[in-house]
Amino acid sequence: MLRQTHDSVLGQSLACDHILIADGHPQEDIAKWNAQHIVLTNSHADNGNTPRGIGTNRARVKGYDFISYLDADNWFEPGHIQSLVNLYEQTQAPVCTSFRNFFALDDSPLNVSELDEESLMHVDTSCYLIHSSAFHLTDLWLKMPKSLGPLCDRVFLSYIKSQKITIKSTAQRTVNFRSQYEFHYLAAKKTTPENVKTREEFRAGLDYLKSPEGMKECREKMNFWPLPYLLRRRGAAP
Repeated sequence: MLRQTHDSVLGQSLACDHILIADGHPQEDIAKWNAQHIVLTNSHADNGNTPRGIGTNRARVKGYDFISYLDADNWFEPGHIQSLVNLYEQTQAPVCTSFRNFFALDDSPLNVSELDEESLMHVDTSCYLIHSSAFHLTDLWLKMPKSLGPLCDRVFLSYIKSQKITIKSTAQRTVNFRSQYEFHYLAAKKTTPENVKTREEFRAGLDYLKSPEGMKECREKMNFWPLPYLLRRRGAAP
């Protein structure tokens, strides 16, 4: 799975550098790949927020013009990055995004879509391209309370909107998303694999946000409370 992810970065029509973050579980062979490999000494179990933040800071220090993300179980179509850079050049939007193709854990296609995605009420982390003029947004990954891990991409989008940063979408399905979410299998009328994620994980994050403790911690750590933006969402996905 990691090799597929990595090969999809190396196979981009616009050349990219790949920064791989091992969140406490490094694989020896990856050190030999054509990538920058950063190994964290222990797993943070925060839905990738800590490794995402550390990888982002590495890219910022090295002076890249753009940052994109790719979760370990997803992969890009060959023209993904080029299409996003083209959109930036056309619009000068600091945050450019794409849509997804959905796949089951056995790699069979899931004939589903998300209204929230298509209306820019949800952007999966792997669908972002962020220009250097908006790199300050990425500080949020390391500031986000751990309780918001299951909602991390929705919280990040809420933060972008709170900062009134322009977001544009290619509306092209150039990210391939291997789903671990029950509602995608139900929508596709396919057998749901064991140990997939349910809506309860999202509800727990929302309950945290609604609590006085959650409101206080969010404002202290992020100087921002995501709940009003999350409540504006629409569509079937949580």
